[in-house]
Amino acid sequence: MAPKEVVLKGIRTALVVGSILTLINQWQAIFGDEAMRWPAFFLTYLVPYTVFVYSYHTNKHKHVRPTEADKPEDRAQL
Repeated sequence: MAPKEVVLKGIRTALVVGSILTLINQWQAIFGDEAMRWPAFFLTYLVPYTVFVYSYHTNKHKHVRPTEADKPEDRAQL
């Protein structure tokens, strides 16, 4: 589970990115006479949120400092 601040930043990111992509992809449905593509509409917001939270979890493990047992041996001593 992601921390609360990550969830909130993910929602904020999804709202900004999703709104821009919705305007681009659904322009005729919003301002014209075409029908709204609802599955695409929901995915347009879901994908940026999912990518944000996934990136958080992926990068969280990369920034953990290694312990002494995890550090490679000093090659200069060979």
